[in-house]
Amino acid sequence: MKKASADFDREQLKKSVFKVYVDYLVNVDGLGAATISVHGTTFAIGKKGEKIKYLITNYHVMDQNKVIQDVAKQIVDALQAIGRYTSIENVAKYVHIEKMHPYIMLYDAPIDIKLTKAMEVNDLAVIEIVNDNERLNVDPLVFGDPNTVKTGDKVYAYGFPGIVDQLNGFYLGRERATARPSDVSYTNGEVNQKTQISVQGSYPLDVIHSTVPISGGNSGGPLVNENGYVIGINTYGSTQGNNYNVAMVPTYLLSLLDNIGISYEKTNGSRNVSSSSFIGKLTGNPIVILAAVVLIILIILAIVLIAINTSRKKNKVNQVETLPQNPIQNNPVQNNLIHNQPKPLLIGVSGHFAGNNLSVHGALIIGRDPAQCQVVFPANNTDISRRHSCLSYNSDAQSFVLEDLNSSNGTYLFNGQRVIPGQPHYLKSGEKFYLGVPNNMFEVRV
Repeated sequence: MKKASADFDREQLKKSVFKVYVDYLVNVDGLGAATISVHGTTFAIGKKGEKIKYLITNYHVMDQNKVIQDVAKQIVDALQAIGRYTSIENVAKYVHIEKMHPYIMLYDAPIDIKLTKAMEVNDLAVIEIVNDNERLNVDPLVFGDPNTVKTGDKVYAYGFPGIVDQLNGFYLGRERATARPSDVSYTNGEVNQKTQISVQGSYPLDVIHSTVPISGGNSGGPLVNENGYVIGINTYGSTQGNNYNVAMVPTYLLSLLDNIGISYEKTNGSRNVSSSSFIGKLTGNPIVILAAVVLIILIILAIVLIAINTSRKKNKVNQVETLPQNPIQNNPVQNNLIHNQPKPLLIGVSGHFAGNNLSVHGALIIGRDPAQCQVVFPANNTDISRRHSCLSYNSDAQSFVLEDLNSSNGTYLFNGQRVIPGQPHYLKSGEKFYLGVPNNMFEVRV
């Protein structure tokens, strides 16, 4: 067994791991309201020496749709016990989330948080401290290099084990368990393999299978290597006792953090570096700034000289060459390339646009407002919001990109799965979706 690095202080790491709660006020038509609480684990990210503002967890910990489905399942099970049978889908129509209160617990006192960005397919979420972050006087965890993960590596899962993936009942006035650093537990195991899983409507996802036991309350907690670096986010474990436990590799998460401008610590070989450390060095060292300016000026001068010399050579060549006989637009090769470009289409399957084929150029906004939308439904169609959804085509990925624009009645895939507002969902040619109700069905096709 390899000896753990001296830099990995297990007790110190615990201070950057927190219990995350979400209290839901759920109203069931005909039955009344109840408070449901789910919990998971989250951990701090950011730049060392700065106040913690952001945390990472699993999206399913904060997924309202999942709570609705779980409540509906409880009702269906209760009805079946007295000989009445119905479906979860049918009952879910009568379940409503009236209020949602997410927060983390620190020394038995709550700190409010909010969902900043979600990656539904990866089951990852970025959450933000709403206020009172002065109390989070901890270091951010450091992300490791997932490319170095090998079968047999020792790994540790940190979190608050408990029930979060399945709701076993309505928790009414339940007293909160403590959430001190000393209450954070960790379990160890080994990496079985690093592999990929495929999810409909998305790219292949990198995951780590390990023998580390993961229960519901561990959801969203860090999976760290022997150096204490985060190499995965604990997502789900097997209920069959076969040690099939999965952690999401944070590759796409780090890309998301880069895109939305959130700093984090990561390893570079054996060193810790910040995602914005290079810029920090430039802005903090006048000598480096002066050297950089001089270097940029030299590069610009070199580019100008190359451009002048190239222009002179072209002029000499043009003096002896004759112009082509045919204009460029009549070039049959180019025309053939233009004709072979994909023609993405939005096809109406049912409802107002049934039988219509609409070209998808740029971002196609669908809704009832003719001033903002390119695909306009009648003003009296209350299933459709003023700006309901957006559809575009990504030629590089050869996929359509569907996004719900915070519509009132939702955007759904053909199988009934709701598209999370503000989150892009990828569709392949031939797939269908609908707006509000199945009567407003569309198909995308190239």
